Amino acid sequence: MNGTSDARFFGLIPARCRVWREIHVNLVDRLREAKEQGWLGEVAAIETTMAAAAQKLEAMRTARNATVHLGMPDIRPSTGRSSAG
Repeated sequence: MNGTSDARFFGLIPARCRVWREIHVNLVDRLREAKEQGWLGEVAAIETTMAAAAQKLEAMRTARNATVHLGMPDIRPSTGRSSAG
């Protein structure tokens, strides 16, 4: 992935995408090493961390595209307003 596609994928600014990419690469490397060494507890912990990170990134992407209700008042005639006159 390059910086531009990362920004779309992660929903973050490109500089932050580099950090996420480094974290992901580090986790993948640690997972490979743990599997090679037979460290089953470490494998489980890293897989749990990677799953949680994926959920967090998905939540961030979803939240970024969500509509935010600002509590603006409804001034349509059906709200009980009447004209003075």
